[in-house]
Amino acid sequence: MGPDITIRRATSDDITDIQRVARASWHEAYSDLMDDEDIDEMLDQGYSSEFLSAALDAREMTLFVAEDEYSVVGYVSCEPPGEDEVGQVSIYVSPDYWGEGIGTQLLEKAETYLETQDATVLQDIVLAGNDIGNAFYQKHFERTDETTVEMGDEEFDANVYTATLEPQ
Repeated sequence: MGPDITIRRATSDDITDIQRVARASWHEAYSDLMDDEDIDEMLDQGYSSEFLSAALDAREMTLFVAEDEYSVVGYVSCEPPGEDEVGQVSIYVSPDYWGEGIGTQLLEKAETYLETQDATVLQDIVLAGNDIGNAFYQKHFERTDETTVEMGDEEFDANVYTATLEPQ
């Protein structure tokens, strides 16, 4: 049994914790794919305080955090669907908590939330070399496509995972 976790909507007070989780999980998941400097550059751009603050205020993305009794240990970003009814999710959990079921709890929260936003399908794109991410999504989604993702000056092979939401 994993730790007692609370899932709640992120606030601006969570920005530093989200950055901490992102930094730890990106370095652990992507260190075999790119150098630490490139990872740090991506994190500095994609997880800047300004970007996260704007994301928390925007309608285009909603963030939820998972916290144990001490701190935030994971998060999920949810992008509501456009006309295609496909909601986008992205889940990260601190490496110390991998395998504890926290990613599944975050996914369940994302599903519930995105259903209220009229999503009928969830999707995420995971770098092919991200073993932990692929293992997680293979348990919950179907791999429906392959693509390439540009990160920095490089292109990476990636898997597209899709899940159909069951009507409540």
